[in-house]
Amino acid sequence: MNADAFSDLALALICALVFFRRIRDMPGLAIPALVVGVAACFGVLRFSGVAVALGPHRYASLFAACAAFPLLAYALRFPDDPIARRLTAASRFAFLLGGAGVAAVVLGAGKWGDAAAALSALVILWTMLLARDSLRLFGALALIAGFVITLAFAPDAHFGFVTPVQGLHYLLCLAFAALMLPRRPDPAVV
Repeated sequence: MNADAFSDLALALICALVFFRRIRDMPGLAIPALVVGVAACFGVLRFSGVAVALGPHRYASLFAACAAFPLLAYALRFPDDPIARRLTAASRFAFLLGGAGVAAVVLGAGKWGDAAAALSALVILWTMLLARDSLRLFGALALIAGFVITLAFAPDAHFGFVTPVQGLHYLLCLAFAALMLPRRPDPAVV
C-alpha cells in the first residue's frame, strides 16, 4: 500500500466512524461522510494499483464534491431542518444534488464540482464563525485548506513527505472529525 492509498484508507475509516456515530441523530452529517467514504474506498483501490477503480473513484469524488459538501454545509447551517434530521430527506437531497452536479459536468461545466465544494466550504466557515465554535471552525479551515492545496498545486508536488492528494485526504480527516462533533452547549445560556 502506497502513501496515497494509505491516506485514502485513513479518510475512509474516519468517514465510517462519523457515519456510524451520527446516522441516528443527524443524517445530514452522516450521509456526506458516507459519500466521501465511498469515494475514499475507491481511492484506496485506485492508488493500490487496481486500474479498473480509476473511473469509479473519479465518479465518486465528483459526486461527493457535488452532493456531500453542499449537504454538509446545509446540515451545519440549518441543524434543525428535516434535511439535516431525517434520513430520507438527507438521502434525497444528496442524490438530487449529486445527480445534478454530475449532469452539469457531463454537459460541459467541468469545474462545477470544485465550485460546489468551495462554496460549501465557505458557507461552513461562515456558519462556524457565526456560531463561535472554535473546534468546528478549525474543521472548516481544514476543509478549505484541503481544497486550496489541491487546486493550487500540481498533483506531483511535494510538501516534505506529503503530496497535495495526501494533504487533501488528511485535511478532510481533520475536517470531518471536527465538524461532525455534536454541538457544544453555550455556557452563557446555562
